[in-house]
Amino acid sequence: MFVKCRMLKKLFPLMIVDVLFMSGCVNNNGEVLDYPFEDKNMFFGLTILKNDLDYELAAELNVSWVSMQPVVIWFFCEPTPGVYNWSGLDEQITKIQELGLDCTPVIYPLNVFNDSDRERLIENITLMHGVLPFLRSENASRFKLYPHNLSTSLQWKVFLKNLVDRYDGDGENDMPGLKYPVRYWHFLEEYPETWLGDVNVYVGLLKMSAPVIKYEDPNAKVVLLGLASNYARAFAFADGFIDDPDAGVFNSTKYTREQIANNPLFQQEKNGFEYILSEGDGYFDVADIHLYEEKLSFMDGKIKWLKSKMMSDKPIWCIEGGGPFKIPNGTSPKHGDPYFGFYTDKENAEFVVKMHVLGAVEGVERFHWSLAGTADNSFWDGPWWVMGLTTYDREKKPSYYTFETMMDFLRDFQSVSRINGVSNGVPLSLYHFETPGGDVYVVWDDSENWHGVDLSWFLNLTGKTVEVTPIITEVDPVTRQPIQPSLPHYGDPNVIPVSVTPVFVTLNPEV
Repeated sequence: MFVKCRMLKKLFPLMIVDVLFMSGCVNNNGEVLDYPFEDKNMFFGLTILKNDLDYELAAELNVSWVSMQPVVIWFFCEPTPGVYNWSGLDEQITKIQELGLDCTPVIYPLNVFNDSDRERLIENITLMHGVLPFLRSENASRFKLYPHNLSTSLQWKVFLKNLVDRYDGDGENDMPGLKYPVRYWHFLEEYPETWLGDVNVYVGLLKMSAPVIKYEDPNAKVVLLGLASNYARAFAFADGFIDDPDAGVFNSTKYTREQIANNPLFQQEKNGFEYILSEGDGYFDVADIHLYEEKLSFMDGKIKWLKSKMMSDKPIWCIEGGGPFKIPNGTSPKHGDPYFGFYTDKENAEFVVKMHVLGAVEGVERFHWSLAGTADNSFWDGPWWVMGLTTYDREKKPSYYTFETMMDFLRDFQSVSRINGVSNGVPLSLYHFETPGGDVYVVWDDSENWHGVDLSWFLNLTGKTVEVTPIITEVDPVTRQPIQPSLPHYGDPNVIPVSVTPVFVTLNPEV
């Protein structure tokens, strides 16, 4: 490693002179840009803003960051050795920064420079309607797309150095108009990345790439590829972190903990990810877990499992997530399992609040939600059609308005804690957020119908009045405007309505 680093330092100045002249205009004004998000709450985020309306909606929702954007695919950014095309990345980063948002580019070290191989690769990508669907196909592993010898490894390192240099905000070779540095680099999106063929390849690429990123920008952070949600559920269930036996359901078949744990394929995949966590520990700064939830009872265990396997204390993000991970009734998509029931807008709105609250209380530092559903013919079908805050056509759903309400109450929260309690024999989910605007409580239980709960059993209400704000669970089918729910009253100001649908509670001084 020491010899390679020294060789890299010697080669960089020689190789980059030509590259800089071919890569377009850069900012060399010497002004070092500050990273404005240091020590700020960056919890609430969206993913992949695709058009001008998406950027408007993101501004309206007042989130802090964008996940999985831009996607940096070496193949498209360096079509010819030493000739870079940054235009797509520049455009996205400029738009994101105009909104004052942070971004987390995901890097894919895949490329071929042979003309016939490039043509064949483009044909395969076109056939699969995108790079990421292609990488999940059997054909992808037949191409050796990753840096795999001295020549391609050196080309990758030079590309990566120039990539980070363009967006590091050090005043040298920066993108024109860069407002602040890109600090976080997500090294591949999701485990398992089958196109790599082997976890040793990923670890080798991580060990090759992380030092280059840090060499060019000592303040940069590397985000590990995220553990796929279904794999996280299997791992956590097999190791006893999830009690719900439904966590053993895959493809509508229920497996016991022992059956899953003894499955050779499961053992291989679990050992592979644990190897990445241990062997790659010194080469990443943030862990990522993907949380697409059929049931909320799975979520805590997944996060706890990941914490138990990490070799050192690092932040955990959720760069992909959402719910309920259920298919629309009457459909038969590739993804999703009818065993868990069917999607409803009401449960989608409920999951927006519940999943963010559960993620926050488990210490997840950043949490993602999809802005829009996918197209009918998308590779990402079934649950992805409907989990977003808007439809594919950007019609606002109940979950969109609920997200707005949640942001009004919880944005920039300073701490969160769980308050354990039982009301009328039913476990109560009660969470306390300290926010700049004061204390906020989020409450729900498993009851389908509203019933009264006396908050004075759990909180000191002396000199306080209780105010309850519901979430939006339906919109008018014609106007698409939110329908304000009517909550029951119980005659006692300390008794609030509680059900499976969460409510926000604030305590105000008595007048």
